[in-house]
Amino acid sequence: MPTFNQPNIILMKSTIFSIAIVLLFFGKSSSDFKTEILQHRFTTTFEGKINNKLSIIAKLEANNNDISGKYRYEGQTESLTLEGKFFNGDSLELKEFNSKGVHTGTFRGLYIKNKISGFWTSASGTKQIPFYMGESSADYDFINIAGKYGEMEIKMFPGNSIHVVVSMGSDLCEMGDVSGDFKWIENYTYKGTFQDYDDNATFILKYTNKEINLQQSPGEERVINGMHCYLEGTYKK
Repeated sequence: MPTFNQPNIILMKSTIFSIAIVLLFFGKSSSDFKTEILQHRFTTTFEGKINNKLSIIAKLEANNNDISGKYRYEGQTESLTLEGKFFNGDSLELKEFNSKGVHTGTFRGLYIKNKISGFWTSASGTKQIPFYMGESSADYDFINIAGKYGEMEIKMFPGNSIHVVVSMGSDLCEMGDVSGDFKWIENYTYKGTFQDYDDNATFILKYTNKEINLQQSPGEERVINGMHCYLEGTYKK
């Protein structure tokens, strides 16, 4: 029976350990490594600038190597759709499309420590300018709810505020139009007052499936200007 001295035993153990490490890492395919690297999962609002001049607001959702969302220029109500992917870890490419589905440009950059920076390139490839976006604690509504909903009309303003006009002219109520400014709260919900109705009454306006539901804020004394002059209810397109 062969005998082994202590140094040989230590050498054998070291060799076996080294082989195990090699098998652990190099026994995987490239797709295994890609799966481990590309684990981006977030739904986040970003704010930044294009060419250090044009302010932009974006809401992006990442799921592994897929990333999509919307963005718009500050002060604008129309948004552009973004679709793209992560590759090689933190590199990304986002193609932008207008409301007609036409490809209008591409963002290419790096996502590092909750920031995205790189270059925006026009669809034709003739124009390339730098951009950057950083994660923002704010949240933004990207559905343009402007339009007419029966007797209500809504106009959108920069900063996610809206102007609301309700026509109350009828045989039973002769107040005419009342209007007010509302500020965004969350999830397509706005809060504001109607100056021509009652300055002390605040209302909650919520957009759902092309309908507007308007209710006076909970806990307030109900306000009805005249027997048949009231604002609460559902307004449909």
